Amino acid sequence: MSACGAFLAGLAAGAVLCAVGGFFLWRSELSRLGRLISFAGHEINTPLTAVNMTALNFLSGIFGDIPPEQAKWMRLLRSQSSRMGSIVGELRDLIHHHMRRDLIMYVEPSSVKEAVDAVISAVGSSLCENEAKIEVEVGELPAVMADPDRLFRTVSSMLFHARKFRASGDIHIIARPLDGEVEAVVSYHGPKLPPEAAARSLELFYPAQRRKDQQLCSVGMGLGLLRLVARLQGGDFGFEVDQDGLSRLVLRLPTTLRPPARAVRRST
Repeated sequence: MSACGAFLAGLAAGAVLCAVGGFFLWRSELSRLGRLISFAGHEINTPLTAVNMTALNFLSGIFGDIPPEQAKWMRLLRSQSSRMGSIVGELRDLIHHHMRRDLIMYVEPSSVKEAVDAVISAVGSSLCENEAKIEVEVGELPAVMADPDRLFRTVSSMLFHARKFRASGDIHIIARPLDGEVEAVVSYHGPKLPPEAAARSLELFYPAQRRKDQQLCSVGMGLGLLRLVARLQGGDFGFEVDQDGLSRLVLRLPTTLRPPARAVRRST
């Protein structure tokens, strides 16, 4: 090999080594930033939980009766603090998935009905402030393999998405058993969307896409994160809009432990 060829080969090798080193340095810094933001999210969630429990204690009568005109504001306080806690949880999931690459699901037998009831109890009043009724059709269902906290967050996000984009009519929650799964559907009449637009809304970074208008395109961390979390639990999540604007948020979760392998049973 000539001196010139050797020089060029060395230069190329050095460039490759620098690129590899730069990549791992970038990943290390991104992971460290992720740990810091995740820690901050945990710290934010702690006082939110305290506020939520205080509002719940007031509404439960532990501190005595409260006047009806004050009770409605206490219900609003509870619903919004519960919602904020769910968003913080979604943010931490996104951080662990994208920045730290260590998001793991710990699943256990969980009840879809209990999750729906808990969400309605926590945030139902705020959903009804715009005169939308929530019609629930959830009977006896087999247990699903899911993380109970994330199941609550997902149902909460589905309802708040329906509330935000509902154009008319009531919001419906229907859950039914399928072959090896339980399907939970939140439906509402919203804006008409072409299939490709509905599909794009399921992309993980859809809320961050540049838009020509200033309209809110999603709620919380977006539908893409709900799909990611569902799939990591062995289920799936979809969004469908028909030609009349009837919109369906569809969550499916398995009744038995199912791949991906990263979804593991929580030890008892």
